[in-house]
Parts: sequence; structure tokens; C-alpha cells
Amino acid sequence: EFLSGLDFLVLAMPMTKSNEGIVGERELQALPRTAFLLNPARGPLIQEEALLRALRERWIAGAALDTHYKYPMPPET
Repeated sequence: EFLSGLDFLVLAMPMTKSNEGIVGERELQALPRTAFLLNPARGPLIQEEALLRALRERWIAGAALDTHYKYPMPPET
């Protein structure tokens, strides 16, 4: 319910074993289609495949990432 009312989901937390992958398909699908995900923290907080699917299938409006899983990002993503 909380996620469904957001315009922006901002992740600002340290990376720990207990929160790795804290944002996955369920959380991304709960956001409004007009919402943006902002991650200035650590890439592994978000399940990478879930995020890529959310962007490709337009579950969310977009994402701003300060960090990634792979450097440099592959051109197909």
C-alpha cells in the first residue's frame, strides 16, 4: 500500500547482507506506472533482472542509478 502512493522511491541506505535485493518484482509492480526509482546508494539493493524487466515492460516511468552491477553498462540495457 505504501509503495502504491509514491511518485519517487529513493534508496538511501548502506548495503548489508540483510537488505541485498530489497527491491524486486513485487515492490516494482506495486509502484504506480508514473513513479521513478532513484538509487544513489548501492546497485545490489535492487534485483537487477527485476529492474530491467520493470523498465522494459514499463511497470515504472524510469530509474536514475548512481551505481550499477556491471561497469560499463552493456549497450543493450
